[in-house]
This record gives sequence, C-alpha cells and structure tokens, in this order.
Amino acid sequence: MARIKRTQVSIRVHPDDYKFLDNYCAEEGIEKATWMSSVIRKEVKKLQQQEQQATASKSISSLSLPTATERSIFCVFGG
Repeated sequence: MARIKRTQVSIRVHPDDYKFLDNYCAEEGIEKATWMSSVIRKEVKKLQQQEQQATASKSISSLSLPTATERSIFCVFGG
C-alpha cells in the first residue's frame, strides 16, 4: 500500500478581496468554494514539485564525487 503524506495548505483571503471574489465568481459563473479549491490544488501541486526537486537534489548530492586524485588520474589516463 502506498503511504499517504498529509500536507497542510492554508489560504488567507484579504477582506478587501472578498468583493473582488464576489464579482469575479459571479461573472465567471463559478462558486467561491470551487475557485478556492482550485487554488488549493495548485498550491498542493507546487508543494509536491518542490518536494520532488528537493528529493532529486538530495539524491544527486548524496552521490559520491571523485576526489581530486581520482579526477587527475582520469584526466591523465583518460585523454
């Protein structure tokens, strides 16, 4: 079974933005809850991408790099 990792995302809407949301959502024909859930999905996707990038860079940094001696030997004998 895959382990589910829980991530908490909080969205704060500035009080002045509620008027904008009321107008925007009415014009677009969407509910505010639908708009907010799409914003949450985007934020979760960003977090997942950041975690993947962090995991990838951690994996790369954990690779053993050749020492200066090994590099110089490679240069001398490798070409």
